[in-house]
Amino acid sequence: MPGDSPCHVYVETDLVAGWTEKGRCLMCDRSGVDVLWLGPVINLGRAKPFHACIRCTERLTLWVRDVDPPRGPTHHVRGFLRLIPTTSTGMAAPSASTAITMICVAALAASVASVWWAFA
Repeated sequence: MPGDSPCHVYVETDLVAGWTEKGRCLMCDRSGVDVLWLGPVINLGRAKPFHACIRCTERLTLWVRDVDPPRGPTHHVRGFLRLIPTTSTGMAAPSASTAITMICVAALAASVASVWWAFA
């Protein structure tokens, strides 16, 4: 239990309350301050603990409370959607699959032409 250890202090303000310990704040990068564990940060299957000092935790709490809940999509993208790579002239850059497809079409056309010439 955190309260049994002499290195933990219970802090209660108007915005946050919880057990703190001496550590480094990941938001303002100060060391040796009382920090709260705010939970794990998970990215690409890896997790690390997230600690923040009282001041940064209060700023984060105010930021979360002032933001309206999202309505509709939670992300917006600006710019152009390009499905194929382009060259400097703006034309589609040839890829290996494009070249193979063109060779197959040319071979099919040649075989059809040779059959047509054979029976004509």
